[in-house]
Amino acid sequence: MEMPKNHLRYIMIHEFKKGNSAAKAAGNIRSVYGKECVTERTCRTGYFTLEDEDRTRRPVVFDGKFLEAAFEENPALSVEKLAIKLRSNHTTVHRHLEQLGKVPKFGKLLPHELSKNNLKSRVDICSSLYCFTICL
Repeated sequence: MEMPKNHLRYIMIHEFKKGNSAAKAAGNIRSVYGKECVTERTCRTGYFTLEDEDRTRRPVVFDGKFLEAAFEENPALSVEKLAIKLRSNHTTVHRHLEQLGKVPKFGKLLPHELSKNNLKSRVDICSSLYCFTICL
C-alpha cells in the first residue's frame, strides 16, 4: 500500500513514543500496511522530522541527446564503453537505451524488433512444442 512519507513518519514517531524498538515498530507497520511499506532499517534511522530535507549530493543529470549522438556515431559500442565515453554509470546508459528501443545483443545495440523469418521460426517452434506436449 502506497502512503505519503509524512504519514509514515507520524506512525514511526508514534511507535517510538510507545517505547517500541525499531524491529517492533517495523513489524507493527508492516502488519497493517504490507511488507513493502517500511523496513527495519528505515525505522532504525531515527529520522523524526516531518519535512523532507535537502539532499547533500548534487542531482544526477543525464542528457539523452548526447547518448543518441554517441550511438549514431558508432552503434557497435557496448553499453560499458558508451558509459565511459559519456562519463556516466552503465546502468543509467542501459536504461536510457531501453527507453530508445535499443537492446544490447552480441556486443552491439540493436533495435528490439523481430524480422519476419524470426517471427515465423518462433511460431513454428511454439507449435511443434505445443503438439509435442499434447502427444504426451
